[in-house]
Amino acid sequence: MIVTVDLGKYLTSDMLQELKDKLVTLGRRYIDELINEPTYEKFTELSTAFSREIGFLTRDLEGRVRPCVRHADAYYVKKKVLVFLTHRDEAEALINCLRSVGYEAKVFEPSNEGIRVVIDKDTPNKVH
Repeated sequence: MIVTVDLGKYLTSDMLQELKDKLVTLGRRYIDELINEPTYEKFTELSTAFSREIGFLTRDLEGRVRPCVRHADAYYVKKKVLVFLTHRDEAEALINCLRSVGYEAKVFEPSNEGIRVVIDKDTPNKVH
């Protein structure tokens, strides 16, 4: 399960203008590490580390969500979205914990179907 918390807005154009060089340098290093060890565990470790190093995951934010981390495999921030990766049986506890520290969460469940193309009959050139 994926549990997210919206922390605000951060336009991609603004992020790239402010962090382009740092994103390129750090991104390359972290991607190389993941390619060398392409496991879920390595992905979770690197996601959190990258979020800290780029400055998205601040000490203040980590301190605030620290009680909730026990309900997740990992957490990281992408732009202004706090993301937790958790198991179905921990999702409710995680959501309740986040609520207790002042955050409202959204829950997403990845599809096991793989890629699916839906063609809108009303607009045949539009793919969802």
